[in-house]
Order: sequence, then C-alpha cells, then structure tokens
Amino acid sequence: MSAYVVSKETIDRIVTFCDSKGAEHFWSYYPEIHKVFAGDCNKLGQKMLVMNNKAVDARYSENNPIEIYRFSLVCTSIMQVYKSLQCFLYQCSEGDIPKSGLYQDLKKLEHDIAHDIISSTTEYGMAQWG
Repeated sequence: MSAYVVSKETIDRIVTFCDSKGAEHFWSYYPEIHKVFAGDCNKLGQKMLVMNNKAVDARYSENNPIEIYRFSLVCTSIMQVYKSLQCFLYQCSEGDIPKSGLYQDLKKLEHDIAHDIISSTTEYGMAQWG
C-alpha cells in the first residue's frame, strides 16, 4: 500500500462537518474528536494533519516536517464528507495511528455517516423490515 498526505481541502471538509455538529449529544458519541476539537477547528485539523504525516512517515521510514494547518470553511455534501473521511482514514492506516483514540472515533464517524446515507435512501425506506 502507498500512503500520502491528503489535501488541506480533504481535512477542511471533515473539520467543517464536525464543526457543524454543535449538539452535545453528537460529541458524546465521539469523545476523542471532542477532546481534540474543543471548539477549535484549527486544533482538530492540525491534529489530523499530524496523524496523516506520522502514518506516511511510518510507511516510508521518514521524518517529514509538518505544516501549520489553518482551517477554511467549505461547502460540501454529506457524500463528499464521507468519501473524504474514507480517504483520510486509509492514508492514516500505517504504524500505530489506527490504535489512537482519534483515529478510532473518526472510524466510528465514518461508519455512522455511511449508516445515515444508506438510511436516507428511498430504496432503504421501501425495503421490508423483518
């Protein structure tokens, strides 16, 4: 598997989505994201960028410098957030990164977004229960 540092826009999409979920019940499902985020989009994005860099460094036995992340609000669809999250997690699946609490919470978020997308389709609504 190859690994690379995702684009800033990929992280912006995920952080924008998390920032839009201000309700406390949302954060109770993702305590590690909430702990890192704490209302600071730059902090969450920077932590995600560091995770991604560490995964790439682990893959290629490197020690690359990490840029400073500055959040930009982006307009995006839930489908784009889902695909960006999938890409990000895949690029972070090296070394010990998948064992981290933040990675685990983002993986759970990926699963929950997929569930919400599928559950909102007409086909799902028309499928038989039981």
